[in-house]
Amino acid sequence: ANSSGQLALGPGWTMASFAVRSNTWALAAMWVLCGCCWGGWSGGDGVTWTAEAASTLGPTFGTAMKSCYTPPGSTGCDPWPMEQELDVFTHACVNNTVAVCVMRHFWSGGSWPGYQHTRLKYYVDGETTASVNFPIGLGHGSSMVDDDAPWSAGGTFGKTGQPSGIFNTYTIPFSTIRVTVTLLSTAASTALDSTRTTDSTNVSTAGTTSFWIILRGHTLLSTDTNQDVPANFQFTLPGSGIALPAAARMRTHENVAVALNPGDYLDIMVSSAAGGTVFMVVLEVDTAGGMTFLEGCFRVTDPVTNSTRMLLSSGTEDYFLGTYYFNRGKYSNPLAGLTNLNGSKGTTFSAYRLHGDDPLAWGQGGFRESWRNGDPHGCVESVTPNSPHVTVSSVAFYYEW
Repeated sequence: ANSSGQLALGPGWTMASFAVRSNTWALAAMWVLCGCCWGGWSGGDGVTWTAEAASTLGPTFGTAMKSCYTPPGSTGCDPWPMEQELDVFTHACVNNTVAVCVMRHFWSGGSWPGYQHTRLKYYVDGETTASVNFPIGLGHGSSMVDDDAPWSAGGTFGKTGQPSGIFNTYTIPFSTIRVTVTLLSTAASTALDSTRTTDSTNVSTAGTTSFWIILRGHTLLSTDTNQDVPANFQFTLPGSGIALPAAARMRTHENVAVALNPGDYLDIMVSSAAGGTVFMVVLEVDTAGGMTFLEGCFRVTDPVTNSTRMLLSSGTEDYFLGTYYFNRGKYSNPLAGLTNLNGSKGTTFSAYRLHGDDPLAWGQGGFRESWRNGDPHGCVESVTPNSPHVTVSSVAFYYEW
């Protein structure tokens, strides 16, 4: 806001000032406009609780494809081939000294057995291995074993239809970006699903299909002509008012069908970066046994010594804000959700936990988050728990700087 009380949204964008009186509507309007960020304060290690005051909204960019595949820069319209990594979007910020860019929206539609294994990759800043890489099912909080909808984690992600209509508003900052999609055929998906102890109903399908996708992002323009963008820009951690350093970049860590014995540990994510924060954790468990794996605690451990720094939960369901083995069934909200729990043919389970309003940040020394297959009372590490053999998949999203 400037000295007249006007809110600058970008070049040519202003909003008339108003006086805040005791009126309820005036206070509510001020709350909406300010986003509850009155000033700002530092949380240490590069994390600041503030609005994106150092930048304004610049041009939006993106693409959409309706049922057929159109390579970037092309006007063609061909059936989507299965099991091929295909470029769907590329973009470079016009001038990195006055602007940076973020991807902020994804939506997709499609209908074939195995749709949930479609893989989305974001290659950031010229990298040859995508630092953001996830299947659209588990990458949006669910194994999709239960093909239900609508549900959402607020505006962060959700599912609106059957079997698709998956969306997100993840913040992925970049200078240059290349986004690819790989559609898995039903046969390939069946190979993945065969790791489950439960039955699979997938059957073979053709080598091409129809697929719909929308991708969008926007440019952030510097409001400070005396500083370069890298020193001046801040990105907001999704789901919060926490601004991240300009150097922050999203990363993902994925585990696929890892077999764990009772008491074994699984690294949810590991980082050696000097600073960072966790955005979201998604866990999927399959077992022929019962549900005592839910006794497992989440921990923060030292990435070098593996010693426990902090217990994050008093059990698995507790981490996902559930209780008593999720005795009230499935739920979804802006912090956490239980998206599958089925004990009719063994046990299948999936859940998500967002850390926007409950940050897991770190400084020097790196960071490791782990989950254990079962735990005794007190989460005593020296005791082997009475939990079943399990197969576990997970996706963690986090930022490093």
